[in-house]
Amino acid sequence: MTDDQASHVAHTMAFVLGELNLRRLIALSHGRARPGRAAFELIAPILCRDAPKNWAQLTSLGLAPREIIDAGERAVRVFERLPRWAAEDLDQALDALCVELDGTRRDVDAALSVLVLSSQTGLPLAPVLEALGQSECIARLHDSTRAYRACQMVG
Repeated sequence: MTDDQASHVAHTMAFVLGELNLRRLIALSHGRARPGRAAFELIAPILCRDAPKNWAQLTSLGLAPREIIDAGERAVRVFERLPRWAAEDLDQALDALCVELDGTRRDVDAALSVLVLSSQTGLPLAPVLEALGQSECIARLHDSTRAYRACQMVG
């Protein structure tokens, strides 16, 4: 390996372990997947920002498109106002969002998982959102809500 390649690898690994919080995501897979490939396959979809969204999973929730769009837009506003981006605060914000939307936590978590992560995950949502970071989650949520709206026949 050349010095330039080694530098490239070192910088990329620093990004993966630091900004992507790969260690935190792997820790979340403990008890949910075997170590190694199974754990990586559980967290890999979370890392892909531009993965195609699985809109069919939203349809299976039984929510109207307008309700999903509303949940995405309200979540953006709630997440933008959070003074601290920590799993405990995110759990409280998600609970408050359920009350605001008159929905169940299961449905809100499932909808936001698809909007932020491209599909539902077997990992707890709040710690995953914490690991991804506030700006990344808000950007993904905003982009996917806009894309979902464009696919629907709603205003």
